[in-house]
Amino acid sequence: MKNLFPLVLVTVLALTSCKKEEQNSLSTLRVSETIEAMAGQSNLTVVAGAYEGGKFTEFVSCPVNDGRFSLKLTSSLNSSHLSEEYITGFVPEGVTISNSKVKAVGVSFTVYQGNSYYGDLVCAGASAGVSTNVKYIYCDRSVKIKGTGSYTDNGGVKVYFDCDLSFSKGWNRYAEISKNRSNTEVDLQLTNKIPAGVSWALIQ
Repeated sequence: MKNLFPLVLVTVLALTSCKKEEQNSLSTLRVSETIEAMAGQSNLTVVAGAYEGGKFTEFVSCPVNDGRFSLKLTSSLNSSHLSEEYITGFVPEGVTISNSKVKAVGVSFTVYQGNSYYGDLVCAGASAGVSTNVKYIYCDRSVKIKGTGSYTDNGGVKVYFDCDLSFSKGWNRYAEISKNRSNTEVDLQLTNKIPAGVSWALIQ
């Protein structure tokens, strides 16, 4: 089970062109994009789901036609996929959560060619030493998560964070913005405000 606060920070370097999502909170999550890196490839499928107990669980899937895919996740997500641990499993000192009973799950987008793994799709951006990763999360109730402080991730990197998030019941998206202070220190901002310039990327 992944957590809201990243225990391993990932920087995305190569981006593909695409449209930008507009809403931050919605009952139905729709993602319709054209990824140039997938154009001309056959037998591709995009699968939206979550990692549960070290295993990827599929929520919904769709075929890719000449690089284009269209997915829809509704608010009727099975409650068995939700967990209190996604938000409250790892809470750094200095963070307050308005409702500790909130259950949530983060969605990932994986591409398969036939039955073989082909890559992952992420919405991200990188410029001037700043890396942005846009995350998608489903919550069973409204919650606010706020605070500042620091913690050390699994790679031994000191993370200085500033968190100001407000999620509604249903699907939400937020930005994870990181900037290196040094090889062992990084600034991390978690915010509902999605910066300009983010794009969808195929990571292989």
